[in-house]
Amino acid sequence: MVVSASAEPDILKNSRPERVVHRHTRACRKLLNFGTAGCAWRTRTRILTLSLLLFVPLAKSTAFAASLSVSDGPAPSAVDLTAAGTSDWAHWGLLTPTSYDHKASVVEQIGNFTVIGTGTLKRHTTARAAYSWTDGTPTGSVTDNTTGVHISTGGFQLTVPAGTESSTLTLYIGGYQSRGQIQASLSDGSAPDVVMTIEDLTDVYLNEVTISYSAATDGETLTVEYTEVTGKNITLQSAVLQAGGGGPSNSPPSFTSTAVTAATQDVAYSYPITTTDPDGDPVTITASVLPGWLTLTD
Repeated sequence: MVVSASAEPDILKNSRPERVVHRHTRACRKLLNFGTAGCAWRTRTRILTLSLLLFVPLAKSTAFAASLSVSDGPAPSAVDLTAAGTSDWAHWGLLTPTSYDHKASVVEQIGNFTVIGTGTLKRHTTARAAYSWTDGTPTGSVTDNTTGVHISTGGFQLTVPAGTESSTLTLYIGGYQSRGQIQASLSDGSAPDVVMTIEDLTDVYLNEVTISYSAATDGETLTVEYTEVTGKNITLQSAVLQAGGGGPSNSPPSFTSTAVTAATQDVAYSYPITTTDPDGDPVTITASVLPGWLTLTD
């Protein structure tokens, strides 16, 4: 990428020195995206000095591929929510059916669930996993707690932030003599929705459901719905979030060249621009408006 200019812009030609200073200073200031410029005209030496501080906008052309996958397996007998929920965690049903505990001193990302349907929310105290935490609110510390909530003829909905970096949401969900359906979707539709079921039609079951996801753009959300298909009830106990783990980074690019800030009359001005990007992504240099005597070429 090269910035180049004629040695003497037309605006300077046939001008008196005292007017040249004023008019060329205004011309330099028209560089817009290239920043401000102060210019001095030396009438004795006929050297034009351009004090240019170039701020060329750098933009990445990286396209992020969205992804969404769901997997499950039997839940472990014990879960340390503080250790597992590096970005956030949540637990439901500690004291009442509406009890909601979560990770303290972080921006809340999991949030409380929304009830789907008209079923009655109830609390249970015999979960197949024991949950512990030491960084919670409103209850600061709990050890080996086996509570949770369950519902019939309805379900639960959770919404968490989604962006271009890969994140993982893990749910501890199950039911009693039932089949439950999990549906995960990204708000921008950049990856197909995923639907799967978990079940045990004869007994109590508790699964660890892992949802790995990333969106095509930042500022999106992931919505997960867990609803009863058939049977007695479905349960929700805890959730943990590891946000941005292992995803592609998007560090800003920077200039590696030093701007050429002086030009001599009747000698073509040229400034080769070089850049670097920490992630190895392509870099695009743009200028929305340039004066007629200045060009930006690739």
